Amino acid sequence: MLKLLRVIHSINPEVGGPPEGILQISPLLSSYGIETTVACLDEPDSEWLINKPYNVISLGKGFLNYGFQFGLVSKLTSLAKNYDLVIIHGLWQYHSLATFLALKRIEKKYFLFTHGMLDPWFKKKYPLKHIKKLIYWNIFERNVVKGAEAIFFTSTQEEYLSKNWFKNIKINKKFINYGINRKPENPEKFKKVFLKRFPYLNNKKIILFLSRIDYKKGIDILIEAFGKISHDHPDLVLVVAGPSSRDYQLKLKLNSLINIFRIKDKVIFTGMLKNEMKWGAYYSSDIFCLPSHSENFGIVVAEALSCGCLLGISDKVNIYQEIKNANAGIILKDTTDDVIKALDKMLNLSNDDKAEMKKNALTLFDKKFNLLNTANIFVNILKEYI
Repeated sequence: MLKLLRVIHSINPEVGGPPEGILQISPLLSSYGIETTVACLDEPDSEWLINKPYNVISLGKGFLNYGFQFGLVSKLTSLAKNYDLVIIHGLWQYHSLATFLALKRIEKKYFLFTHGMLDPWFKKKYPLKHIKKLIYWNIFERNVVKGAEAIFFTSTQEEYLSKNWFKNIKINKKFINYGINRKPENPEKFKKVFLKRFPYLNNKKIILFLSRIDYKKGIDILIEAFGKISHDHPDLVLVVAGPSSRDYQLKLKLNSLINIFRIKDKVIFTGMLKNEMKWGAYYSSDIFCLPSHSENFGIVVAEALSCGCLLGISDKVNIYQEIKNANAGIILKDTTDDVIKALDKMLNLSNDDKAEMKKNALTLFDKKFNLLNTANIFVNILKEYI
């Protein structure tokens, strides 16, 4: 049995894609003879550490969001000795630097998932943070990148957007699509569960946003676009499904938009949905819309494809080109005007055009984002380094 150690800042599902990706693929890796252990900087009593299909080692939260803690390098040094291969997930936090320093001590190979954290959107949105990142990059993080046996990208678009960071650094690039297990069958069952929880949505046309409530996801432009078209569509509602934003300014802006357009009764915030409720939301929706300003991969997009949803995503979602080429959804710019145009287009598609696009979504999922295919690619790459 090959022993794989994955080091990540947190496996809290509210973080988004990386924890979900690890959760989905670990049981399949086990069938290939790869045993997964995840070391994270979560507190030992965190509820999301329970009942995982992999071994969990909690190393404690550390200092602030960066996660610094005295002795972490030594802990990781002792831990890593027991594993054949190591993967670091993510940048800009202490777990990546500490793992690099630990593995350097024992001369052990490692790989790095950047998870879209080198996207230039962050430079534009947070210029002061970008200056701090440049300093940190030149002192520490570039060494983490240089030392990796390979850098794992989840799409060619992610690699393209991050290329400016790799000037004068020779890296070995590997591409591993995220994948998900095919969604549960029996859509009517899950729709019934979802609509029983939210009976107001019965007989409504539903636009679904399912993701973290964050500026990066374009939730504000979606609510504004919805507000501008909703009064022309009396039965249209917007369902916002995701963990509540911790950004007070964003909350104020969303509430302001809802009040300006008088759509309080037409925008439903469900909180984070899991399991049957999540699949019920996909199956109940008429449109799935994600107008992100930056999106490394979008596991929710793969989930929506697997359910045959009518899809509208921005061209800042790094797998948009695959969806565009397959005619499996509508691609839009991350602006209010373009979201309005896309929603109008999807609402006015003929039944035949809708059916074709939904069929294409299912076909694309099976071809590109089914976890069985992803796991096979992943395993073959890992075996190159054993």
